[in-house]
Amino acid sequence: MRSADIACRVGGDEFAVILPESTLMDADQLYRRIQQSVSSRPIGQEGRLFLSAGVTDMRPEDDAVSFFQRADDALYRAKEAGKGRMVTAGSNAVNS
Repeated sequence: MRSADIACRVGGDEFAVILPESTLMDADQLYRRIQQSVSSRPIGQEGRLFLSAGVTDMRPEDDAVSFFQRADDALYRAKEAGKGRMVTAGSNAVNS
């Protein structure tokens, strides 16, 4: 992450990373780096951990609620697709 990026806990086991002045491709690359780092180090009996991610971009008509709702909807689509998946809002593509 860069110094301009903002990482925060949203609730429970969910976190958000806000990437100002970044593209969806930048978000995809960050997701892949974090996923690789997390899954490469097994944790006790749990073994490898996998991350699910919902990604969206900020749109001119957005407020905080619509922005986070779109990301949250994409996150739940990623979780439904299986472990270690990323879904971009507005896309039918599921990346692993």
